[in-house]
Amino acid sequence: MPRLRIHAEASRRVCPHAEGNLGLVTNGRANAPVYDRETKRRWYGEFTAIARQLGKNPGWPYHLYLAKFNEKPDWNWRGIESPPTPEVRSYVRSRQIAYAKRQGAA
Repeated sequence: MPRLRIHAEASRRVCPHAEGNLGLVTNGRANAPVYDRETKRRWYGEFTAIARQLGKNPGWPYHLYLAKFNEKPDWNWRGIESPPTPEVRSYVRSRQIAYAKRQGAA
């Protein structure tokens, strides 16, 4: 019987590696996170900063934003730059890898 008690206590522990909120899963599929306007503006600014660092076309952030959020960025956000976070850098890297794989498959 003590095993059951130990197991019940272990199941209540919080994972020390999980930071923030975990994604919600419904019927075996993850729900997309909901981003507020300020977060979207920050992402666009970070896309702009990365585009400048990589020497990309000024329209590159627009297309990344459109692919990420499935909507056009606000026209007033043009020229805004923010220091890129690891989250945004990872997203950009994933899109670059996906692009390279598509080019290799052609």
